[in-house]
Amino acid sequence: MTQQLQRFAVVGAGGVGGYVGGLLADSGLDVTFVAKEPTAGVLRSRGLILRTVDNEIRIPSVRAVSSTQELRDVDVVILTTKSYDLPEVSRQFPDEIIRSSTIITFQNGIDSDRVVKEHAPNAEVYPGVAYIVSAKKEAGIIQQSAGPRKFIIGDRESADNEKLKKIALVMRDAGLAIEVSPDIERALWTKFIWILAFAGVTGACHSSIGPIVNDPGGFRMFERCVDEAIVVARGLGVQIDEAERQTVLDKAIGYRTKGTEAKSSLAVDLENKRPTEVEALHGVLVRMAREMDIDVPVTESMYNAIRFASR
Repeated sequence: MTQQLQRFAVVGAGGVGGYVGGLLADSGLDVTFVAKEPTAGVLRSRGLILRTVDNEIRIPSVRAVSSTQELRDVDVVILTTKSYDLPEVSRQFPDEIIRSSTIITFQNGIDSDRVVKEHAPNAEVYPGVAYIVSAKKEAGIIQQSAGPRKFIIGDRESADNEKLKKIALVMRDAGLAIEVSPDIERALWTKFIWILAFAGVTGACHSSIGPIVNDPGGFRMFERCVDEAIVVARGLGVQIDEAERQTVLDKAIGYRTKGTEAKSSLAVDLENKRPTEVEALHGVLVRMAREMDIDVPVTESMYNAIRFASR
């Protein structure tokens, strides 16, 4: 392990951030969490408990601050906040972080790294994809319950980024299943298409996934959302093939018999009257489609239904 890749900051102490940061800290790396109060205070006073499907990890001493403005001496910043928090978080990065840190984004959308660059144009930022079911049960307690626990990072401009390979190696040594993709654009879209349809139907229908995919009309809505996203992706030069399309549909079909009560985080946020990521998901696709003069009526209907329900 190289000295210059021992210092990590994890922005967000929810399901993804708590899992990633917990494993990094447990391995002995220097980790600073950035979390809103009172979570930051709980982390400082009580530490972090990470419960996975395999075991329970207790980290009694955790460094935590409440703003990215307070970060210093960090090699890698892992951004796991909700997409709507990215502008504020990015604007608050100190110059030192902008100059010397590598920033990696893990959100559900396809352009989080670009959002960060809009507000911190001189930062070194790369996108990532997280496949994990993990949630904050309460401040300082994270429950990872399902999913492959797989993480993918990449460079949009270069398929062979040596720095990202070194970061991935350090994170793998800490117990994370992470790889550097030679085609991060395709990796981002592959997950985005699933999340778009899953969040869209559960959010717009105010329902868990089981009743939707067991209903012919509900499943057609899911399938049409998937197909609209694939058309837009292909219009941008991202080649999503038929096998990848079928993988998404098969995943939805699987919810007909198991996991029927599953809901997207967007649907849960709607139920609890919290802000949603609809703009980073359906809003992004609708805007891209308009720019290319592509009709996406199902996605646009989902977008408007969720947007109005969020008010």
